[in-house]
Amino acid sequence: MINLHDSDATLPDVDTASQPPSLTLAPALSADELEQEAQLKLRWVDQKKSALLRWTMLRMDELEAIGGHTEPLIELICERYVLPRADVEKQVQHFLDNYISIVPKDPYNGRWEELAAIAKGRWNKLHINELIQTKGNKQTLVNLVRRRYAVTPEEARKQVTQFVAKCTYELSRPA
Repeated sequence: MINLHDSDATLPDVDTASQPPSLTLAPALSADELEQEAQLKLRWVDQKKSALLRWTMLRMDELEAIGGHTEPLIELICERYVLPRADVEKQVQHFLDNYISIVPKDPYNGRWEELAAIAKGRWNKLHINELIQTKGNKQTLVNLVRRRYAVTPEEARKQVTQFVAKCTYELSRPA
């Protein structure tokens, strides 16, 4: 037994090469956070091209790695252009505030009928025609899930938000 108060005590050597690497799990995101992240990635697919035109010293792979997050973009521009952080923050904020998106208004890119089939697999008590008629409207889908599955509005909203976030993310990924 090792006495922790004994200054001469040493811990036995452990062979770390034979130990499996430890896994660090990211904290689970809420349904709202998942949806926000998916929307951010979807917007960034469109915005990064304009950002590349605005800040020509940046590379596309760097912008792709940023994933639409403001802080890494600010840091990269500060480093590349050697500008004061306050100035870069203003530039980035102006860019984001005045950006006119060319992303279609339909977040499903005209593929809701295809996604409705996936939703049918998720909620088999819903009819495919009902799902198609929602046209992907979240509130209509929440109401359907709530009524058909007799769950609370919060639970229905959580399920739908997670489903929509996953669909939006999948649609935003390059083919």
